[in-house]
Amino acid sequence: MNGAIAIEYVTVEADLDEHVRAVLDSPTACRRVLRDVRERAEAGLLEGARWSSVHSEIERFRPRATSPMRWRLR
Repeated sequence: MNGAIAIEYVTVEADLDEHVRAVLDSPTACRRVLRDVRERAEAGLLEGARWSSVHSEIERFRPRATSPMRWRLR
């Protein structure tokens, strides 16, 4: 024996759904993704038709303005 160690790289195919599930199972990964998307939006990197669906989802996170309470006299 000469002390050599053999390494074999195996390609494992994972589809997008598997990656999404892995991210959603990790609070740290979710936070990192949300932070990166927010930073990209703030930097104007999510402009244009290609990113419009992402922009729409970001808008859903923002609290909706509520109408002021109206008082009625009886």
